[in-house]
Amino acid sequence: MAPRKSKASSSRGNRAIPPVAGYESVEFAMEAQRKNFINQAKREVKQSRFMCLTTLALLWIDTVMRDIFARIGISRMFEMQYVTYPHLVYEFFSSFAYTKDVNDHANDIITFRLLNEDRSLTKREFVQHFGLPWFDEARTYDSLVGYELWRRMTGKNVVDLSKLSVNRVQHPVFRLFLKFCSNCFLGRPNNHHTRIWDVCVLAQAVLPGPDQVDVATILWTHFNNVATSTGPIAMGGLITHLATLYGFIDPDPITSRQLICTEWLLQKTLDLVPSHTTPTGAHIYNWRILPRTSIYL
Repeated sequence: MAPRKSKASSSRGNRAIPPVAGYESVEFAMEAQRKNFINQAKREVKQSRFMCLTTLALLWIDTVMRDIFARIGISRMFEMQYVTYPHLVYEFFSSFAYTKDVNDHANDIITFRLLNEDRSLTKREFVQHFGLPWFDEARTYDSLVGYELWRRMTGKNVVDLSKLSVNRVQHPVFRLFLKFCSNCFLGRPNNHHTRIWDVCVLAQAVLPGPDQVDVATILWTHFNNVATSTGPIAMGGLITHLATLYGFIDPDPITSRQLICTEWLLQKTLDLVPSHTTPTGAHIYNWRILPRTSIYL
């Protein structure tokens, strides 16, 4: 089913409403949205940082990471790479609304403005565009599963949910996945921190037993939280992908600044020792964990 414009205002913006300085290309349907846009524009927009597929391949963890994404049901995001555009981010979050249907989550809907048009998406339409798993019944995540995985990964119990440092996770694949969550997928103002949501999503792939999480609901809830907060925004790459549904073409190439840095792998957490070199000159590395607390699953 094709995405629909909302019935409230299917036309383009109201030209009687003046543009915001610096964002003259953005049109507004209502004065209230213009005011919200001005408030959103005071927030820092951080470039979303996606997986660097070349780096993963050189480190010989690309297959494992791809499998993690597949088990969670977000395979399409593994190869997703988009530049972040602040004007799209501000336009989206200044107009975002999430309406739940208590009787049938399939009727949940989000409304927003993007590319100077009022838009609306059902959850099923959103799931189709992002390639996420679909569930006929609403699901919630089990935070206890996240607590257990955190203990196994770090050797520490969760004490303060607001201070889960990604740096405590030594396993390279798990750490990179949590970096992806904080830098893009479930973007955090402080990208060195993770949240129990992120850990629960990862638990779906590495712990046996937990029910599959409803990623779409988690994303929509996080969109709503970001829209009503005042801190930096780190989900812009997902908004760019959403804009492609309405014909937007990303004109800028991805650079290393839009990819997750793996410098920590080489300098802090792991001692990588070249075991041999391939005929093409690529180094094959053996992983050797430094003598710190390390819990294996």
